Amino acid sequence: MLLMAAQLATAQCAAHAGGRKYVCSGMYTTTAVIGGTPTASGGTAPYTYCWSTSGTISMAAASYFLNDTTLANPTLVHNFGAPITFYLKVTDSLGCVSYDTCKVFISPGFINNLWNDAIYIDENFINSGDSILMDQGVNIVSAAPNMPCTYSWQPSYGLGTTTLATGFKALPHVSTVYSVTVTDSMGCKSPPSAVYYVHVCPAGYTVGYTPEQPCVYVGIKENYASRIDLSVYPNPVSGRIAVELPNSKIYTITLTTMVGTACKEISLAGEKTEIDLSYLNAGVYFLQVFEKGDLVAVKKIIKE
Repeated sequence: MLLMAAQLATAQCAAHAGGRKYVCSGMYTTTAVIGGTPTASGGTAPYTYCWSTSGTISMAAASYFLNDTTLANPTLVHNFGAPITFYLKVTDSLGCVSYDTCKVFISPGFINNLWNDAIYIDENFINSGDSILMDQGVNIVSAAPNMPCTYSWQPSYGLGTTTLATGFKALPHVSTVYSVTVTDSMGCKSPPSAVYYVHVCPAGYTVGYTPEQPCVYVGIKENYASRIDLSVYPNPVSGRIAVELPNSKIYTITLTTMVGTACKEISLAGEKTEIDLSYLNAGVYFLQVFEKGDLVAVKKIIKE
């Protein structure tokens, strides 16, 4: 009698299929598994598992979607469009049987459509010190079915915000590629796809009117755009160069090549600093000084 009571006390096993699950699919996806943690409890171990479907998607069996229908936590190996319900049967070593279901929602449209839209890169050319309106972001998420979405732009350099889809400004001092990662309400994320390439024409150049000449050289003088006294020495330079400013405001100093490629950028909150240029190739460079995003001084540097 005591043995029978003990068997009855442990005879109730419970299946845990894991409930609802959202899966992000497409070119970039994370391997997804179904089942609970644990998938079976109670009763008497070991357990056997049997996963099945209702056959509503092209009458496909569970073995088409899962890597192994006898595992406690099988892996999804095939994508599908409509939500699908998986049925779980758990049997313990005493023959106790328990059932549960889980419904899996997949979001292929978000990732695939986002990727197709985001491979287009909007190229823009601006003069040094100018800003650009980032107004194409809304096109990236036009096909996302699971709203609302959140946005994360990278890098944050020169951006007024990093969390809006569109309608904000960028003021980079040097040419910069901006990309965005979009996350939908299911938690599905897009790859960080490049969207904007903002080319900044360096000091001494202005935006051209043809694709062949996007930046046109107009020449540069020692006092080009200068609104503050700037002292740079020695010039020509072979190693370290000293930069002296009139006060201790916060400035951003950018060193670029003749075609606008950034070589170095530093923030300065003092009146004097030294910059090591020994690693640069011989040639002509532009040292540009910005105050709160405005170009306030330019010097032409000759590297020996």
